[in-house]
Order: sequence, then C-alpha cells, then structure tokens
Amino acid sequence: MRGRGSSIRGLTPARSVAIRKVKLGTYCGGRLLRSQSCRWLTVCLVAWLAQAIVTAPALGNPSGLASARNLFSKTTASNAPAKTVSRSATAPRTAPAITSAANSKLLGLGLLDDVSALLGSLPLWKTVGEGEPLTLSIGVDVLQLVSLQWYFNGQPISGANRGTLIIPSIQSAHVGQYQLRATLLGITLLSIPTDVQINDTDGTVNRSSAAFDKLSDVTAAAPAAKSKASRAKAGGGTAHGYSGTQIFNTLGSTKDPGEPSHCGIPGGASEWYAWQPPTNGTAVIATDGSTFDTVLAVYIGPGDSYSTLTNTACDNDSGTNGRTSRVSFKAKAGTIYYIAVDGVNGASGTVKLSYTIGSPPEIAAQPTSQTANPGQSAMLSVTASSFPAPRYQWSFRGTNIAGATNASLTLNNLSQANFGTYQVMVTNAIGSVWSVPADVIPAPPLRFASQRMDTNGIYLSIQGPPGTNYVLECSANLSTWAPLFTNRTQSGLFSYVDAAARTNAHLFYRARAMP
Repeated sequence: MRGRGSSIRGLTPARSVAIRKVKLGTYCGGRLLRSQSCRWLTVCLVAWLAQAIVTAPALGNPSGLASARNLFSKTTASNAPAKTVSRSATAPRTAPAITSAANSKLLGLGLLDDVSALLGSLPLWKTVGEGEPLTLSIGVDVLQLVSLQWYFNGQPISGANRGTLIIPSIQSAHVGQYQLRATLLGITLLSIPTDVQINDTDGTVNRSSAAFDKLSDVTAAAPAAKSKASRAKAGGGTAHGYSGTQIFNTLGSTKDPGEPSHCGIPGGASEWYAWQPPTNGTAVIATDGSTFDTVLAVYIGPGDSYSTLTNTACDNDSGTNGRTSRVSFKAKAGTIYYIAVDGVNGASGTVKLSYTIGSPPEIAAQPTSQTANPGQSAMLSVTASSFPAPRYQWSFRGTNIAGATNASLTLNNLSQANFGTYQVMVTNAIGSVWSVPADVIPAPPLRFASQRMDTNGIYLSIQGPPGTNYVLECSANLSTWAPLFTNRTQSGLFSYVDAAARTNAHLFYRARAMP
C-alpha cells in the first residue's frame, strides 16, 4: 500500500494501524495540519478506525503511545479542563492531558501528535505591562476535526474557540491562568496553564519578572546561579529596581511540605517573589489592592530550602483596608529578599504586590504663622526632602484642601472664613510626617498698644496691620496736628519716645495708616 489510491478493505485492525502510520507519518511528513490531501486521508482513516475500535479487540500499544503516555496525564472526560500539572516553572515541559483512556489507542495518529505538540508550545508564564495587549497562540487557527476552547481560571471564555486568544488591554481582572482545550476523535487534550502576570519596575515593564508557587522556582532564577538563557527557561528573574509592582493570581497555588506558616498564620495558597534592592535604605513591601485577606512575609538566606531561610519581616493585617499587609524594614543593597504572599486559611485571589526602597521625608523649614487683612493674600510654605521625592497635602482645620498638593500654599482674597490653622503632611512610599501648625489670623486694628511716662519723655507703642506705612502725629488742641514719626513696619508693631512731653502739660497723639 504505497499509492494514495490503495484500498484498505480487508485489512485486520492491527495491520491497519501499521499502514496508518506509514500513510500519516511518512506521506504527510508533519504537514498534516496544512495539507488538504492529508486531511482527506485522515477523514477516511478516522471513520474506518472508529468502527474498527468498536468491533475489534484492543489494538495494542502503537509505537508512539508509550512515549506519549509518559508525557500525558489521563483524566476522566469533562466539559471543563482539569488542572493537569503543577505550576512549577522548573518542571519539564509536558504535553497536554488526555481525557479518555480507551481512545488513547488513537495516539498513533499524526494529528494527535501534532495538536499535542502545538498545545505544548504555550508558555508556562507571561508577564506584560498593564494596558498592553496579550496574545496567546498555538500558531494555527481552527483545525478541521479539532474543536478548540480557551479557559480562564478554569472557566470557558465565551467565543474563544480559535487557535489564537487576544486580549486588547490587560488589567488586573485578566491576571490568572489561561488554558486551551482541543477535542478530536473523542479525545480531549489540555494545554498546561499559562500564568499571566502584570509588572511595573521603575516605570518600565520587566518581562522576566514573575511570582511562582514554589520557592525552588524563584531561587532557580537567582542571577548569581543561572545564566540569562537558563533563567529565561526556568523562571522569572530576581526583580531589581527602586520601586515596582507585580500583579498575579494565587488560584491553584499550594503550600509546600516544610514551608513555614508565614507570620504564624495558617495559609495554604502561597506564591513567592524575589527582589534585590539596588541601594541601602528603608524598604516598604505591601499587598494593598489585593482582592483577599493576605499574609506577607520577607526572608533572606541562601534559599536552597525552607530551613535555610531567616525571617526579616512579616505582617497580616496592617494594610490600608485591615485585610491586606504591609511591612517596613532596613534593607541592604545586593541582598536577595524572598517574599511570600499567602491567604489567611488558604484564601486565594489576585495579589498586587508592591515594593519600594528609599528614605522617609524630613522637614528642613516649617511653615510660619502670619497675619493679614481681609482681601489680602497670604502664603505658607514648607521645605522637605526624601527619596522617592516627597508629596504634599495641606489641610485647614483638620480637613484636606482639594488641590493643595505643592510645597507652598497661596491664599488669595482672604475673608473671615479663611482665618485659622493650617498644616501640611509630607509623604512618600516610605513614610510621612506632619509639619507644625501655622496660623493665619486677621491683622489687628491700628491701636496704641501701650503708653507710659519715661525719663526721656512719653513712651508710645503702636500696633497695626503688618507691611503698612504709618505716621504718628501730635496736637495740643485736637485741631492742628503735627507729624512726629513716619515708619513702615513689617511686623505691625513700632514705638516712639516724645521728649517734648516733658515740658507740655497737655498733648494729644494719633496714628494713622498712609498709602
């Protein structure tokens, strides 16, 4: 049977399998998914083989089946894919699972081999930037005889039944495991899940960064232990940067034998991440923005086993909502910190893990109190330093002022409603500090603050709005006034001694503002 037109009638089932191998393996030569003639031959053979399997005894094990069984894991038939393998990044790449043990006798068919190889080409994990498009593909579109269906976190994606899956803009809700199911000849093949994550490192995307179910996957990717090529194959590299965010999903994660209960809290769905800070400073790591009750722990050590780890910091509920976590500690440049995120009592979901290193804000110059007249302006300012750069938020009588986020605050056209106590909070990702309170109060009316007889004459103290020109005048009859002193005072307070008062029994004084 060497020609395309040879008949297959009268062949025993065993012989037909052998000939089938020649026809599909030799003639098609791996081009089964593209050749129309091979598809036609496959249709004929599939129809005949399906009947032969039903009516004949077991065919035995085709030559390709033994190796295929070593690669495939068998499950029961289901409408949804079962989790077929560990999410270990260092586990060998395996072919997809098969859902029918009886129909596995058809594995000798080149079509199954080709489809399983295509499914096995999907990546173990993929890190992208938030808002970027995501494309997962087996390189071909819908195949004849093959039914395709994409799944996300174990649930079918509506309308996703082609060889390529495209998500136009990846957001936190899209983070998790993607899996492709292919069904043909009554057999269902499942790809290994592709773990999709989001990264931001110092404003860029580190596509080699990822969190993993096992500590061994993280340590295998340590830069000192692996070459760049081997790290890319084994797992995500250790993160570097002053600040960053990794968003991932812990659905299906496990707790390894020997893994500690982080912060003494029972977990069960942990993921690991490695970070190496580029400088000394205060490090802050948090899970704010995560969708479940998290536990956070940070370790140092060789990391070749759980027993060699030393805990540096841990936390359960210090995050912004009382369910997420936050730790702060003194970090050293070049040290690899192994970060574990688990869920209380095994809870799982989407994790937003953020880290930063730097120095907390310090205030060098405090805002000062001042006076002003209604209708005038006043300006308060603060001088502070920190790394990362500080942010500012001014408040008035304990309430934040919308838009008042600069180092200075200008108050225009003051009215009685604007007079009171102001304060500014200076903050960055490392910490925060409040300034001292500063009062803005109405300028006092022009008045004589004090007067007394002095050995040199009469002493007068005058107080009024600051930054104003004043003239002090004297009169003996309240009708004729003579100027004694003209002054501009920034503080609003000035004084004068009138020596002529020693010889005059009756004198009158007045002070008035000048333009």
